[in-house]
Amino acid sequence: MGVTSTLSETIRDAQTAIIESNRFREEGVKGQVDLREKDSRELMTRYGRIWVPSAGEGRKEVLETAHKSKYSIHSGSTKMYRDLKRDYWWPGMKREIERYVQNCLTCLQVKVEHQMSYGKLQPLEIPTEVGQREVGSTDIILRTTDKIEQIQEWLQITQDRKKSYADNRRRAIQFQVGDRVLLKVSPWKGVIRFRKRGKLGPRYIGPFKIVARVGKVAYKLSLSEELSAIHDTFHVSQLRKCLVDENAFIPLPDIIVDDKLRCIEELVRVLDQKVKQLRNKEITL
Repeated sequence: MGVTSTLSETIRDAQTAIIESNRFREEGVKGQVDLREKDSRELMTRYGRIWVPSAGEGRKEVLETAHKSKYSIHSGSTKMYRDLKRDYWWPGMKREIERYVQNCLTCLQVKVEHQMSYGKLQPLEIPTEVGQREVGSTDIILRTTDKIEQIQEWLQITQDRKKSYADNRRRAIQFQVGDRVLLKVSPWKGVIRFRKRGKLGPRYIGPFKIVARVGKVAYKLSLSEELSAIHDTFHVSQLRKCLVDENAFIPLPDIIVDDKLRCIEELVRVLDQKVKQLRNKEITL
């Protein structure tokens, strides 16, 4: 990642302010930055990498350029750290990059979460009463009761086995009332979604505020007016925790979501087409 002249001036001014106020301890760099180690732009470096102080806008500009520019396409924390550490350095750099990527609303909206689904399996309660009991002989009642108990035992064994299998691929999580979460939508395959194709199509909308907890694995959300026709209670597996600033929001005017939370976008204009040549004819795709 290159260093522009504007960014160089911003970092140089921040470094000068730290030197004049002697705030190396607050920056966590006391004894780590040599004031005599400078590059050709008069920027203090450590091991040949530019020291970026927390004061000023230099560190924020470095992170935004590395993550949100048109050439970086919202890279993950690992790749972003590898790209930045070639030219920049500051204490706790890797942790700060991870927090920055986690708080990116675009990444939360688009990227697939490669983790186990939320919410442990909640099996139904096995009924203890089969129905109205009819008067009969004692022998029939005893045999029927014995069969009912066997069926209940088999059902319980089956439920426990299925639950143990399912819970191996799920993780327990709980949200609190007032937390802000993203809501998962189901894009249709092969349809252009929100002016994006393929993996760039959004998978989450929101964020929305949790107003109540319903049962053990469901939550009631405060939805916007555009989603007023949708039931406002969702299973925890359809939610994703949102850690971004409260003022951040994914706008919905250009998003079409039906009552089944499927997002659709109508075709506006065909920009190009492809002709596939078969043995005896041509097909326009």
